[in-house]
Amino acid sequence: MLQRNEAMITNIRLANQNNMVPRDRDEYTPLQKTASGHGRSLAIQASRPEHVDLITPVAAIQVAEVGTCPPLWSPVVDDYTMRNILHLIIFYNDDFGIQPADDIDDRKSKFRRRLRS
Repeated sequence: MLQRNEAMITNIRLANQNNMVPRDRDEYTPLQKTASGHGRSLAIQASRPEHVDLITPVAAIQVAEVGTCPPLWSPVVDDYTMRNILHLIIFYNDDFGIQPADDIDDRKSKFRRRLRS
């Protein structure tokens, strides 16, 4: 519980920092993980049928600790692919409000919004 609270407090600072990034620069600092477990089921729910094969098999998922950041972070969200977004859903155990009907630009926008709030 303490780790989660510390991560949430840190994320407030990081989101404020990310909120200062000019929209045309698109380089963000990762937030810390605040939800325990993995979000594979969330990634499946947020996927279209043609993207389910991009989701990491459950046996290959290494669950990250609360308070950690994604290991392969790229600060330029505009470069993200569908696979990147799905991996972040799994890592954070958070779907960022993404719906199956969302295209890649909508998914990036929703992820950016989470980084800034």
